[in-house]
Amino acid sequence: MKKVIIIGAGNVGKNALDFLGTDFVECFADNQKKGKTAYGKRVISVEEAVAWQKDHILLLAVTNYLEELQGQLSSLGAEKYYCFSEAVYFFDGIKQWDYRKIYEKNSLLEIYGGYGLDKAVIVGKRNAYADFISELFGIEIEENGIDTYTEDKKYLLNMGPEEAESFFHRWNVEDKSNIFILPQLQHEKIRQNHENLRVFKGSYAGKRCFIIGNGPSLRMEDLNKLQESGEVCFGFNVIHKAYENTKWRPDFVCLNDPLVIAQNYESVKENNDCPLFVNDRKLFYHWDTDENEYLLHDIQDKLYFSDDIVMGCSCGASVSYTAIQIGAYMGFSEIYLLGMDCSNWGKHFNEDYWEEEEAFREPDEMRIFKAYQIAEEFSRTHGFRIFNATRGGCLEVFERVDFDSLF
Repeated sequence: MKKVIIIGAGNVGKNALDFLGTDFVECFADNQKKGKTAYGKRVISVEEAVAWQKDHILLLAVTNYLEELQGQLSSLGAEKYYCFSEAVYFFDGIKQWDYRKIYEKNSLLEIYGGYGLDKAVIVGKRNAYADFISELFGIEIEENGIDTYTEDKKYLLNMGPEEAESFFHRWNVEDKSNIFILPQLQHEKIRQNHENLRVFKGSYAGKRCFIIGNGPSLRMEDLNKLQESGEVCFGFNVIHKAYENTKWRPDFVCLNDPLVIAQNYESVKENNDCPLFVNDRKLFYHWDTDENEYLLHDIQDKLYFSDDIVMGCSCGASVSYTAIQIGAYMGFSEIYLLGMDCSNWGKHFNEDYWEEEEAFREPDEMRIFKAYQIAEEFSRTHGFRIFNATRGGCLEVFERVDFDSLF
C-alpha cells in the first residue's frame, strides 16, 4: 500500500485528508506553507513531493491556482498525479449492492478496512478513480471481466446498472453481500446539451431583474421592497435562510458550486417553489430531477460569457456569474446586482448562513473579478446593461446606482 502526498494544504486538502484517513496520508505539499504543519501533517515543497513520487501517490487537492500547479507539476516532470474530486468526498459512493449506505463521511481507511475491500478486485471500466483505488490498495482492475466468481471474494463494480445486471446473470449471483459499487462520476445526462432551457430564451425581453447576493449588506427591507414592486429576482444557494425575516421570495434560484449542492440541495428544494437552475454535476449526488428543475452545464476550462446557456455557462468562480448569463439569455435589458459586497467573503446576511460542519471553498477573487469584467464588456456590446445596486462593498466593475432611486 502506498501513502498519499496531498498537494494543497487548504480547505480542499483538508477534505482530501478526511476522505482518505490520516493513516493513508504521508504529508501535504504546498508552495506557500512548506515547512509548516497543517491538520496534524507536515508540509513539504511541491518539488520534494515530485522527488518522492516513486514511493508515493500524488493527489492534487485545490480549487484556486489549479492550472498553475498543474503546470508546475508538468515542469518538474511529475509522471502521474490524481486530482481530488469533492464529488467523491460528498457522494455516498461506496455502497453494497442493495444500496445500504455505508459511507457517511467515513474515511477510505475505515470503509475499505472494515469491509475487507483491500482484498477485492475492481471489475469494469478503468478511470481515474478506479486507477487511484487500484494503486492505493494494490488491487487489480479487470476491465474485461473475470474468469471465475467466488462468494468469498469482494467485488468492486465500476460499471452501469445494465452491465452490472449482466454480470449477475452470467455468474448467477443471488447473494450480493460481497458486491460493492464505486461512485459513477460520469452520469449519462452530464455534459449533454440541456434543451429544456430553450424555453427561457428571450422570455423577459426588455424587462429588468435583480440578482440577489448573500453579502452582509443585504437588507430584509430591500427584499420587501422588491416583493412589493413585483420585481423579477434571482436568488442563490441558501438564500432561503432569509425567508423567516421577509415576505420576499425569488422567482429563480441558482446552485452552481458542487459543495453547496452536495450539502444543501435537499433544503434548497424544500424551501423553494420556484424554478431551480442547478449545475448538472448535481447528478453526482442526486439522481432525481424535478420538472421545475433545470440543469446547466458548467464549463470550467474557459472563461467567457455564454450567449447560449443550452450549450453551457462559463464558470466565473461565482454563482452570480452563472445568474448573469441566465438573465442575459432571458432577454433582460437591465440586470441589477444587490447584496454583492465582494468583500468580507466569509460573512453573509445571516451569521448562521453556513452550518458549523459544512465545508466551503475559498473564493477565487481574481477569477471572479475577471469574469465580471468580461460580463461588463459583453453587456455593452449586446444590448443590455449590468448595474451594481449593492449598499457598499467593493465591486466597482459595474456602474453604481442607488437602490432607493430605482423605485
